[in-house]
Amino acid sequence: MPAPRRTRRAALRRPLAAALPLVLAPLGACGALPGSGSSEPSAPPPEEALSFAFELRGGEQFIDQSLTITNAGTQPLRFEAALTALDGAGEPLEDVEVETLYGSQVGGLVVVPGRDLDIVTFTGRGAEQAEDVDVELEAVEPVDFPEVTSPVEAVPVNAKGRPVTYPGLLSKVQLRNPNDADVEVRTIYIVFAPPQDGAPQQAEAVAEIAARTTVPAGGRATLTPSNRAMSIIRAYAGTNPASLKAHFVAPED
Repeated sequence: MPAPRRTRRAALRRPLAAALPLVLAPLGACGALPGSGSSEPSAPPPEEALSFAFELRGGEQFIDQSLTITNAGTQPLRFEAALTALDGAGEPLEDVEVETLYGSQVGGLVVVPGRDLDIVTFTGRGAEQAEDVDVELEAVEPVDFPEVTSPVEAVPVNAKGRPVTYPGLLSKVQLRNPNDADVEVRTIYIVFAPPQDGAPQQAEAVAEIAARTTVPAGGRATLTPSNRAMSIIRAYAGTNPASLKAHFVAPED
């Protein structure tokens, strides 16, 4: 396995919908890198294809605590990794637990060639001191996943199927797949804490809309949230920023 790798900082910011100050959605998913999808012999092996960049603060209208994952290879990959919180001096915070909301650290996110994002949370004693993340890869494996060029868009809609401007007002979620192949995605709704001076915004609650949905090539799928998911969505509607995201998952074995 590769040696532990410190996350590298990179200025990759993805805009959030700005129609309302409480909308933090959607996050972009995949973006092609030069040469991705080709059969160039110089493509790195899976264990060397991944790199990471953590950004504590995204700035106004951008999500905080984002982990950019770059796949410089030619194959879709998933990985397992140990994440360690670091303070401003780069020292480990042993009592702080680090988790990713899309599950990338435990193989829950398929990273196609290009770039993807995950969102990090810090919990435990000293979590407020966390400013960076160290990523130590433990396993990397190729995934049998179709070639794609765009993310699946998760659109919040009302009972009549019409898009709504703020995710907290949704009745259903419409998934739109612009790719030329069927893909499988997990769809989640993230509630962020209200902004506080000097502190990054962290996720406060997460509602899983669907653990796995197959969205047909060039087509759509409509999801109805469970009662539990709707209770979380409604509890924070109008008071907290929210994000709705569909991310790629590996086909079931």
